Amino acid sequence: MKLTGFETGMGPKLHLYLVPDGATSNSTVKAAVAAHKIVDLGTLKSIKGNQSYTVPGDAKTGKGASVVVWCDKFDVVFGAATLS
Repeated sequence: MKLTGFETGMGPKLHLYLVPDGATSNSTVKAAVAAHKIVDLGTLKSIKGNQSYTVPGDAKTGKGASVVVWCDKFDVVFGAATLS
């Protein structure tokens, strides 16, 4: 997966998640994490610029999935976008 023209705020322990069903709020992402429905793409490489992440072949997020920048330290969404 490629992120182009990407930019988010600086924060501690930022991860990139794929989440099902357009989950983009703190509560819906927390529920997806608790239900083990997220795909953790790893630590965010940079807060700005183009970057690429490998999506595992067995990832099953379904139609309307979102990519979410998640702060592990504070359990909050830093940004999200629904995939098209």
